[in-house]
Amino acid sequence: MARKPTISTDLAKFSGPDAIVQYKQVGNGMRENENFPDPDVPYIKYDAAGADYEAQIADKPRTPPKTAIIKKTRILLNKNYKEQGNYVIRICDGDEVKLKTSNFIMGSDGEPRVNPFFSAKNGLKSGDVIFTSKSNKTVCSYWIDCRLVSDTTPNEWEFCKITGIHTGTKSGFISGLVYEFRMKYIYSTTESEYFESVTLRMM
Repeated sequence: MARKPTISTDLAKFSGPDAIVQYKQVGNGMRENENFPDPDVPYIKYDAAGADYEAQIADKPRTPPKTAIIKKTRILLNKNYKEQGNYVIRICDGDEVKLKTSNFIMGSDGEPRVNPFFSAKNGLKSGDVIFTSKSNKTVCSYWIDCRLVSDTTPNEWEFCKITGIHTGTKSGFISGLVYEFRMKYIYSTTESEYFESVTLRMM
């Protein structure tokens, strides 16, 4: 049985300015759109959350108190985006034409699948990446490779980091660029295949 067309309600995969762009596109796509007369989040509240987050990430330099505020405003931004997305899914009920007018990103299989074995997220400092792998007691270390992703052809994979535990941080990445990361388990006498890679735009 074919799945109903749907949209992604996950704003968390967008970093910083990209999240603002996507958030605004959806707001503009829904406002004055006859398909969405009664949104779950009023537009004035929706717009305010976006403006608040945009102001926070533009406020430099970033101190620990500012970073904490940014995290709180981002949580609200993500929450509003998801609530509106769920409203669109409910109203459209699989109508792809209506779904597209909302300016949400289409996703034929529903919500993006989360990699259960490996993730890479922006750290507190610009250029930092926090890696988290699924913990495995039989693993001796966790080997991570990375490459810069371009619009045409990604760079070759390069060694990035090896850790003895399932989480770690790596510094030195360039803000605004998109990187791809992959991880494999290293056992005492052998190693696993690489798990599914993940991409990240650096803050």
